[in-house]
Amino acid sequence: MSKKTKFLKNEKLIITIATVAVALITVIAIGVGVITNSGVLLRSATAAKSEHFEVDNAMFSYLFYTEFIGEMEEYSEYYASYYGFDENKDLKKQNYDEKTTWFEYFVKMAKSRLMDMLLLAEAATQNGIVIDEDDNAYIKNEIELLETSAMLEGVSTKKYIADTYGKGVKQKDIENALKIILLANKQYESLEESLEFTEQELNEYFEQNSKGYAKADIRKYTFSGDNAEQNSRRLEKAKTEDEYKQILTDVLKESGKYTDSKITTLVDKTLIEGYEYSGLSELDDWVFGGATAGSAKTVLISGEYTVYMVVKPAYTDEYVTKNIRHILISADAQGSMAKASVKAKEVLAEFEQTDKSEAAFKELALKYNTDPGSYASGGLYENVLKETYVEEFENWCFDESRNKGDYEIIKTTYGYHIMYFLGDGLLSWQAQIKQELATAKLNKVYDTYATQYKIEFFDQVMRDIPA
Repeated sequence: MSKKTKFLKNEKLIITIATVAVALITVIAIGVGVITNSGVLLRSATAAKSEHFEVDNAMFSYLFYTEFIGEMEEYSEYYASYYGFDENKDLKKQNYDEKTTWFEYFVKMAKSRLMDMLLLAEAATQNGIVIDEDDNAYIKNEIELLETSAMLEGVSTKKYIADTYGKGVKQKDIENALKIILLANKQYESLEESLEFTEQELNEYFEQNSKGYAKADIRKYTFSGDNAEQNSRRLEKAKTEDEYKQILTDVLKESGKYTDSKITTLVDKTLIEGYEYSGLSELDDWVFGGATAGSAKTVLISGEYTVYMVVKPAYTDEYVTKNIRHILISADAQGSMAKASVKAKEVLAEFEQTDKSEAAFKELALKYNTDPGSYASGGLYENVLKETYVEEFENWCFDESRNKGDYEIIKTTYGYHIMYFLGDGLLSWQAQIKQELATAKLNKVYDTYATQYKIEFFDQVMRDIPA
């Protein structure tokens, strides 16, 4: 055998080995891809556990993306404007701050929510609260909504879930997570129902913290540049609101910078109605410390002179809140506003076949309501405050012609709401105080739970979810 022949044989051997190696690597890569897509690795990794519950990484991935999607729906513009965040880019390649990526930021947020859920779920288990037929019906409805969304996207439900909540996440993972969420919600509802406060407690708290519920109507204009101090002193001499407006109009005209229409606009914009006490500035101490209508004050900050005038002295914004139930048929869940409208009419027709009682409405809310904030309570919102909900929702609640038992379909940006009016609630300031007292008590309960129930987290595992 010549050296050349021997060499060629060795070369052939090398090529053969290389070919086998490439093939083996390909097989391994395909195998890893299959395993990843199947979610086996996610389900084999524990993200958190407590005495009665274990949350694997597939479940945590669902919770993570649920949290992320919710944040984007609510605050995407804020994150983009103030942080330059781009929700369409890799979360791991964008920094929230010098040490934290956006992926880590949302993992931390999801972990905090999971902590609350597991504490509440453990308490629910101890109190004998279980998943019942209504809960199973809700879970079934959630899956059906995912199936509808998948159909509208033109993909399989399996692919839609993986694309939305992470590669490897399956329907069963969502169902398992929802069971913990529902237990936690039921325990929370039970806690809320137990938090009762007497009128005396509310009144005593108000007397001790009255400034915190006070508002005032004021006017405000800031001068800067040449003649700023001189102009502010001139405006501060005003003794009434009309004088304030007239002096400011004269000053702006004399500057020669603005047209008459612009001056009118600038003067109109000086009015601030419902200015709230924060306790963070000397201005607040002045406004809410006994200043009367017509009182004026100049505040100098960084070379700018701002002249304030009290138009309406400190007052309590007192009105009667409202209690309602509703069923949200969301446009997202149905695929379009038109389809949500059709479904809402179907649910309303079903309600009209009942005795039209609150109990009947609650039963349908537990079946059809897609509002996560009120599902567990059967669509209930008590002591609805103004400037808290979208305009159409609020207008319906506070319509003066509204009577107990009234029901109607209304449209908002979220979809169609089937509304049911229960009646009047507390006075607005009483409702605010009740919320604050309830939050304080709930925080103490959470502290108790945190010492009573041991929750173990595996941070490194959490960071292994698909991003």
